[in-house]
Amino acid sequence: MKSKIVAGSVIASILIIGFSVGYIVHRIQRQNLLSEAQRLFNQGDYQELVDKLKPSLQDDAPAADERILAAESYYRMRRYDEAQKVLDPLIRAGQEDARALALSGWLWVKEKSPLQAQVRFEKAANMGLEAEAEGGLGAVSLLKSENYRSSFLNVAISHLKKSITLDPNNPKVYLVFAELRRVQHEFDEAISLTQKAIRLAPHWSEPHGMLGRIYLLQDKHEDAEQAFKESQRWGGSEEETKYYLALSVYYQDRVDEALSLLEELIQDGQEMVKEALVDAAKIAWLMDEKKAIDYLQRAWAMKPDPQTGLQLFEIYSRLDRREEGAALLKELLTDWPFLSLAQLEMGHILVKQNEINRAYSSYQNVLEQDVRNFWANYNLGYLVPQRSDFNQAPDFFEAAVREYEDFFPAQVNMILGKLAVDRVMELEDQINDLLERYPQNSYLLLCRALERFASGDSGSALEYLERSLGAGQNQAVSFVIRGEILLRLFQFEDALASFEEAHRLDDANIRALLGKAHASYRLGDFSVSENVYEELFNKLSSLTLEQQVEVQNGLALIALERGDYQKSIEIWDKLGRDNQELARQLSAVNKGLIEEENPNPAAIEDLKTAAMSRNVLPETFYNLAVFYLTLGKDALSLDAYETLTRRFPGYLPGLYNLANLYGIEGRRGDAIAYYDRAAAVAPDRADILNNQAAIYAFTGQYERAGERLNEAEENDSNFPEIRYNKILLALTEGDVEEAPRLLSEFAGAGASSPLVGMAKGLVRAGEGRWEEAESAFSQAAQIDSQNAFTYINQGVSLAKLGRYPESQAALQKAVQCDPSLGEARRALGILYCQMGLFDLAEKELENALQLNPSQADLVEILTQIKKWMEEIKPSNP
Repeated sequence: MKSKIVAGSVIASILIIGFSVGYIVHRIQRQNLLSEAQRLFNQGDYQELVDKLKPSLQDDAPAADERILAAESYYRMRRYDEAQKVLDPLIRAGQEDARALALSGWLWVKEKSPLQAQVRFEKAANMGLEAEAEGGLGAVSLLKSENYRSSFLNVAISHLKKSITLDPNNPKVYLVFAELRRVQHEFDEAISLTQKAIRLAPHWSEPHGMLGRIYLLQDKHEDAEQAFKESQRWGGSEEETKYYLALSVYYQDRVDEALSLLEELIQDGQEMVKEALVDAAKIAWLMDEKKAIDYLQRAWAMKPDPQTGLQLFEIYSRLDRREEGAALLKELLTDWPFLSLAQLEMGHILVKQNEINRAYSSYQNVLEQDVRNFWANYNLGYLVPQRSDFNQAPDFFEAAVREYEDFFPAQVNMILGKLAVDRVMELEDQINDLLERYPQNSYLLLCRALERFASGDSGSALEYLERSLGAGQNQAVSFVIRGEILLRLFQFEDALASFEEAHRLDDANIRALLGKAHASYRLGDFSVSENVYEELFNKLSSLTLEQQVEVQNGLALIALERGDYQKSIEIWDKLGRDNQELARQLSAVNKGLIEEENPNPAAIEDLKTAAMSRNVLPETFYNLAVFYLTLGKDALSLDAYETLTRRFPGYLPGLYNLANLYGIEGRRGDAIAYYDRAAAVAPDRADILNNQAAIYAFTGQYERAGERLNEAEENDSNFPEIRYNKILLALTEGDVEEAPRLLSEFAGAGASSPLVGMAKGLVRAGEGRWEEAESAFSQAAQIDSQNAFTYINQGVSLAKLGRYPESQAALQKAVQCDPSLGEARRALGILYCQMGLFDLAEKELENALQLNPSQADLVEILTQIKKWMEEIKPSNP
């Protein structure tokens, strides 16, 4: 028994030993297999690796290492479904392998399923594979970034950087990071990252393909070609590589070679045939239009899609194959009714067919899908005025500019649109910004001229308009605008010439004809003006409503000049009842002309109503100011002039009259400033410079007064007031030689002006020759019997000669000519003092002081008069 037991033990030992030897042999064989598989993987022999490992993958046993290598190989060969199938046993609940989870995550990234990928990467991270998982989560965040625009990009960068810190040798992570930098156009960094991936996995095709795509974006086409050939060498997708190689050689002008590669794809390919057809069409279009259309039609037949359809439509459009294009566009809109590009193209077609409302609807449909589409916004800006909606136009153009800042037509039309609806306050900065970029652009200079004109700054408007003409904007409309500005500046001869040039360039331009009529009327050529108005009146129905109003108003003005007041009133009454704001304003402004000498309250009220209009005319405020002054309401007149010059800073009559009023009011600094503004608008006007010189003289600025008088004389040497004021200035400065010399020149010029007599009188008075002075003043009064200053000077001369009764009569005549003239009452008051008529003297001097409170010496004189009156008052018994 004992021997049997021993024998049995031996047998068992032998069996145990035999089993251990078999296990060791199996392990050695598996290790050799894995080593061989790893070698094949490192060489890029993925299919051979898969074939060698297939027996190990027949059952559901985990065989983790084999499955990981096989799945990686399928992954490299882009056979993602097979890779997932191989990994299935390793990712089942309870049997998860961290490496398999991570690889499965990368496969879901390739399938663009970020949620599936994220779950697997997070599990892998929890199982200790943090570096790989962080890289994968970076890829997931990149997928979630929605065309690489959201905050997920920052999250992706954070994951990728952390992954590289934990493991700097993972080529997948560098490839993801390179893709991120590529879409951010950080090409240099993308290349550096890709090259790191190539160093870590030189046998992978993917990094070489990535490098080629980056080089394509950089226009490094030769480098791209080499990169794609490397990708092809390491087993890159035959179709994809061939496609990108075709692009690379095409951009090197090897057109035939590119087309040949695409043709091969079209014949033999599967996944990228359609892309090849579309790009082959683009290349063939340069050489053979029919072939290009054939390619696109085949691509469209394979599977209709909006992009191919639109490209085919574009070619139809270029070849003017309208019916085929329209049919294709209709098909596109049927299958993709919200396709904004198709709606946009339909809008373009409808605009050409002048179907404004349908085109408007098409462009609105575009904006429902793509509110930032600059073409739709631009064309809507063009269309809405044709639908009588001017207010929306500038907003559409502005939307186009926001999306496409350098779209010049939209910029110009935005400005013109805002001008058309009186949104002038928004424009100055916008125009200035554009002019800084395009300082010599004639359209922008024209826009600036219009903006300044709309702002009332006619002087600046003319300057910019002239620059626009100099830059080549020599169209009829430019000369029309120039004429309108010159009318506002009261430069009527130049305005007429400008309108005539506009009419020469475009004889059908109504505004040129109207401007010609307006300018002729201002120049007193009523026959020419009337003929043009009549010509336009005969075709009134063909004019715009605004033009009709201008023609009727012009006929009313002509009738007034002809003395036909009834006809004028009838026309203006009719315009006053019109719905148009312009008609009512012109009625209010011009009806007052009939009552200019004594405006009635109704005329004033009509003007006040017109002054509240949105697009008020400067003449409204101007007439109010004139009428208030006529009625003796100086404060209201001053206020109306100030409002006028604020609203229309370049309106010459307003500036000039306000300067004169400031001078009368004693506000000489303001007067000088406004004469400067008036002179800037009309630098050739001698009367402006002359009046400013007078104010300078009043303030003791004799040198400046002389400069202004010299400038005025250069502009108009026949203007009597200039020579007269030069004589006054010489007398004021005590130049006893210059004054007589100037007088000799003045009198020798044969001037018939009463100013010659006044000047002679003043010079003789300065010499103490009072009889000759009085005679000269008397002759001046005979020529101009309404000049109060002539009578003042005559009265003073007579008083110097002791001829008090005659002096009194002359000074009383001065007061009668202008009761508000303080100088006349002052002179009369002092004469009464000399005559001992203290009661009368006191009264006149108090009136003079009230008219001009700045006369401090009159206070002392009045005090002395009252003292004398007390002294001569008889005492009571």
